[in-house]
Amino acid sequence: MFFDMREKKLLIIGIIVLSVTFGMIFFSNCSKMSESSIKVRLLWLNQAQFAGIYSAKERGFYKAKGLEVSIIPGGPGINPVRMVASGSAEEIGICSGIDIIMAREKDIPVRVLAIVVRENPTSFFAKADAGISTVKDFVGKKIGVKIGFELEYYLTAMLKNAGVDESEIERVPIQFDLTPFFKGDIDVWCGYRINEPNIVRAKNVEIVEILPADYGVAVVGDVIFTSESFYKKNPKICWDFVEATWEGWQFANKNRNEAVKDTLKYNAKGEPTHEAAMLNSIIPLIFVEGRTSFFDQNSEIWQTMIDFLKENKVIQKEVEASSCYWNHK
Repeated sequence: MFFDMREKKLLIIGIIVLSVTFGMIFFSNCSKMSESSIKVRLLWLNQAQFAGIYSAKERGFYKAKGLEVSIIPGGPGINPVRMVASGSAEEIGICSGIDIIMAREKDIPVRVLAIVVRENPTSFFAKADAGISTVKDFVGKKIGVKIGFELEYYLTAMLKNAGVDESEIERVPIQFDLTPFFKGDIDVWCGYRINEPNIVRAKNVEIVEILPADYGVAVVGDVIFTSESFYKKNPKICWDFVEATWEGWQFANKNRNEAVKDTLKYNAKGEPTHEAAMLNSIIPLIFVEGRTSFFDQNSEIWQTMIDFLKENKVIQKEVEASSCYWNHK
C-alpha cells in the first residue's frame, strides 16, 4: 500500500512536470511563430543617420510589435530600391524620396511608407572668411560637385533661382576627400548637412552653409519604402515597422547619448564625437515643427518633388504623385 501511494505520487508529479515542460515548449514556439522576420536595407553604411532604427531594435520597439528585424547596411554600388523591388532580398528599405520618383518613372513597383527626413538634407558650404554667403557669391568661384549625385541638379536649380548664369561659375568634380577644400583649391564644397560640415567644423574651420532648401529645392531626405507585392500581402507588418521606427527616433531624440551607443553597436569603428554630431544634425530635419508621427505624407509633398525633377529634366515621363506612396489607414 505504501509503495502504491508513492508510485501514484511520483506518477502525478511526472505528469505535472511533463505538462509544464510541454506547455513551455508550446508557448515558446507560438511566440516564435508570432514574430515576423524582416530585413531592412539601409541607404548607406551604418552610422547615426539611422540611429532611430538601431534604437528601435536595441530598445525593443520592434520586438514589442512582433518584429524580428535584421539591419543590413548599404554602401557604394548598392541600390536599396533594386534590392527591395526584386523581392528576393530585403523586404523594407531606406532611400531618398527622389530615388522613389525616379523608380516610379521606370515603373519599378515600390512605394514609400513614411518620410523620415522631412527637410532637404543637402548643403553647399564655404569657409567663413571667403566672403561667400549666398548663391550670388558663387560667381567667379570654383564649386565642387559630386558627379552622379542629386547635388548636381540641385546646384543648377539654385543658380537659376538666384539669377546666376551657369557660365559665371566653374564646376569642379569632387569625391569624398575634403583635402582640396581645406587647401583652398575649391571655394564651395557640397555634401550632406549631417556629415561633411561636421567634419570641417571638427577641424576648427568655421564655415557658412548655403542650403538648397533656401533656394526652392523642396525635396525630402530619407524615406522608408517597400515593394508593392510585399505591402499588399503584409500591410500590418509594414505599418508596425513604421510605428516602431518612429518610437526609435523619439527615443534617439530624447536620449541622444544612448542612441549614439546603440549606433556604435552597428558601427564599431565609428568615432563617438562624429556620430553624436551627425545625430544632432539630423534630428532637426526629422522633428520639424508640429510633427507628431511618420504618418504625415501627402500628394502635395510628392507633386512638388515631381515638378522639380521634371523642370530640371531629371525625369522625362509623367509620374503620378499617388503612385509614390502608401496612405496609412
